[in-house]
Amino acid sequence: MFILKKLTKNKILRKIFFKLLFLFIFFKIKRNKLKNIDHILVLGKGYSLNSLPTQVNKIKEPSLIILANFEKNDLDDYRLLNSIKRFPIIILGNITEPILNLERLKQLNIIDFYIQRIKYDSKRKFLLNKPSSPFLSEIYGARKSFKFDAYTSKTKFLPNDVHFFLERLRKKKINFSFNCGLASIILACSLKPKKITMFGFDFYKTNYFNKHLLECMEPDEFNYLRNNSKNFSYVFKEITKFYSKIQFTIFSRFKIPLKRENLIQKNSLKAELNFSKQR
Repeated sequence: MFILKKLTKNKILRKIFFKLLFLFIFFKIKRNKLKNIDHILVLGKGYSLNSLPTQVNKIKEPSLIILANFEKNDLDDYRLLNSIKRFPIIILGNITEPILNLERLKQLNIIDFYIQRIKYDSKRKFLLNKPSSPFLSEIYGARKSFKFDAYTSKTKFLPNDVHFFLERLRKKKINFSFNCGLASIILACSLKPKKITMFGFDFYKTNYFNKHLLECMEPDEFNYLRNNSKNFSYVFKEITKFYSKIQFTIFSRFKIPLKRENLIQKNSLKAELNFSKQR
């Protein structure tokens, strides 16, 4: 208990601990390298993710999959695991650096680990704590957890594309919300694929694919997310506009009030029902 308390309080000890752990874990995880990227599959944790197992063989085979904030037993359902384990995977996590169970990681082909952070420097100090974007101070902040360092020799930060995109939104002087799921979509865009397909992005209009939202957060946060669903979907619409040369397809319960040539929306309900029948 004493050691755990020290790790919790001391940043340097945490960094050393996870670096040492890396020496034992490194060879247990399959590594892969990125090749030509044509189609990226981006997976959030909304209920519509349950439509993936019945759809994955009907869509174009992905060159890469990005998992947004998956942790612990999120891939314990073998149908979800079997849907993705043969493809190269990037893991993106928020400030807490959530991690899947090691047994699940060992079954995946990992490319990289990313944290939902943009490298902070003094030139960007003025960006912090702007009223139009209350959570961006966290995106530009320093790392706190260092858990990913136990699984990779180099935890990567988000590309500058995210910074430039957020600056573009700031200049519009419109309130918006941002999270790890949206960051994962911009990360995918920065890799310049021709096509991006998304599952599990319901913009907090549903529960998570495997549990109720209230199991993962306090009521105040739950109410905030539900009430700001439009602010999250607004950012998604801006992403499709900004990256107009990429073809987007989204399987979701949430109907986005937007018509664009590079966006195809598909209601995930039928596929979710088929998945439930197979359980």
